[in-house]
Amino acid sequence: MAAQALGRRIEVLRAASEAELETAFAGMTQQRLGALFVNIDSFFAAHADQIVALAARHRVPASYPLRHFVTVGSLRSYDANFAEAFRRGRSPAPQG
Repeated sequence: MAAQALGRRIEVLRAASEAELETAFAGMTQQRLGALFVNIDSFFAAHADQIVALAARHRVPASYPLRHFVTVGSLRSYDANFAEAFRRGRSPAPQG
């Protein structure tokens, strides 16, 4: 696994309720995990504001799958700009 080759480990934390989110962040703090990668999930998207606030409170650098997380206060996401991709896809091909 790539993480092991870099001397890192990956821990999968799951949450399906607001209380479990709190528990997961407390666990990350206790385990001294270095960063958070949030997966695309309807529960996580619906609780984006809580997740972003918890990451800030626990000082956990995080990467999010949707721009929505940025609108509620995160610093970055890795979401594609679908409007731009659509615009580029509709542009005529260069001639030549």
